[in-house]
Amino acid sequence: MTLTEWINTRQASAACYLLCLLTLLTSPYSMALASSQLNGIGTYNHMGKNYYLVAYYTSHSCESTPQCEQATTPARFTLKITTPRWTAHSYSLVWQRELASNNEDTLDKANMKALLAFTRIAETQLTRGDTIDLAYDGSDTTIAVNKVFAVRAPSKTLFNYIGRVWLGPVPPSREFKQNMLAGHQGSHDQAVLDSFNALKPTAARMSLLDTWHSKKAKPAAVPKKNKPAPTTTKSSAPIPPVTPAIATSTAPKQKTSTRETNISKTSTSKTNTSEAKALKTIPPKIKAPNTKAPAPIAREQQLAALEWHIHNTLYQQVEYPAWAKQLDQQGSVSVTFTLNSQLALISIDSIEPAHAGLLGEAVANALQRSQAFSFPPGIDISIEEITTTYQHDFSLSQATPAPTKPSGISDATFEKLLTGTNNSTLAPINIDTNALRAHIRQYVDYPYWAKSLRLKGTVKALITLNAQGQLEDVTIMEGSRHAGFNKAIEDAVKKAAPYPVPTQHPDSDSLISFDYQHVFTP
Repeated sequence: MTLTEWINTRQASAACYLLCLLTLLTSPYSMALASSQLNGIGTYNHMGKNYYLVAYYTSHSCESTPQCEQATTPARFTLKITTPRWTAHSYSLVWQRELASNNEDTLDKANMKALLAFTRIAETQLTRGDTIDLAYDGSDTTIAVNKVFAVRAPSKTLFNYIGRVWLGPVPPSREFKQNMLAGHQGSHDQAVLDSFNALKPTAARMSLLDTWHSKKAKPAAVPKKNKPAPTTTKSSAPIPPVTPAIATSTAPKQKTSTRETNISKTSTSKTNTSEAKALKTIPPKIKAPNTKAPAPIAREQQLAALEWHIHNTLYQQVEYPAWAKQLDQQGSVSVTFTLNSQLALISIDSIEPAHAGLLGEAVANALQRSQAFSFPPGIDISIEEITTTYQHDFSLSQATPAPTKPSGISDATFEKLLTGTNNSTLAPINIDTNALRAHIRQYVDYPYWAKSLRLKGTVKALITLNAQGQLEDVTIMEGSRHAGFNKAIEDAVKKAAPYPVPTQHPDSDSLISFDYQHVFTP
């Protein structure tokens, strides 16, 4: 090669390098990064371990989740890993858990493909300083690992879907979400910001994505079949009252109740022995015939049923705070409160123990959400005020027991007080509840995103029908922590109406109640 040829070659290489650099600097992705300001910053912590710092940059200040999601201007989330070792398996599980807890909507094919690529992108462990950028440039959503482009998806859908991990209904904590929505003029933790700015990937980690791509290109070994997880059981032993300082426990976490699983930040599973378990038979609750005029129900029984109704309503509203679980806080909390003649809250008189902390706050918040309570249809007494005490047991190892039906009241009387439906003078309807369950099963759709991520879950619902087979009510008794599974069952129960029930008594006022359990497994 002559000197002239060598010079020309070097000049061409330099020009190519300069062109690539200018293209990168003027790309929508880079411009989006440059035009945004810090909106919020926080530390993602789970079970006492810090995984990463995440900073939220926006073109315009936003201080609420809807405002942030509806904005059409560039925005970016930047994650910087703080743990020295975050395995690929743990990375995938953390994202699956958080995404499922905060999203009910399904994604279109393009965005689902990008989401799966994001949750499965790590082929080796991440380490301190590694950076992941999730950016929206006003048109598309892109994901980069250590500043190297990795994933692209159309529109802002994927950006919002992942962003709900921090801004959605079940964020790492309430304080975390508030910090992320502080806005451009808000107060940001300077120590966290300094730590964030100091974190940078090392030179050797800049080619991390290439390493992962090379690893994926190699022939994969045949995976071994996973051993089935042991079936968890629930203890029937009562929970002892909590001491003034909320008790802690190192007991292993097991399957929890609906309120706990919706906000839990721990991954739970429930093994079922056979598909037949979903068709477990229970006798339908049908009002017995009675040709005589019913005797008036005593005031004492009505008051007892009313108090149970109030407690049961409150029971359904209490949520186990995720951050309390992370701190292993558990125990019994009692709240005494007073309602007026319309069952509206007058006052919260006491919460025991006095230092109930997050658990006491959870019960108080549930009480505020429950007001005003309503009178059950079958109760016709008048009151001036009612003061009652409700106890809620928070446990990491067993489901919170529902309020016990008051003693001294027959099942028939208790049902009449709660529903207000008179006993029918017609013969009882004979119902094959297994046939009704099989009817529902035809309408259950496995959420696409959950199936793609191979997520599992179990949902148990209580369905109430009238004598004409029309749906009266559906209640999730034991929900999955993946909200999409709960919604899938509710949708299926509604789509299945009207139900195939006998028509020999079309004018009967009898109600038919039965349970339906569905196991979602890929």
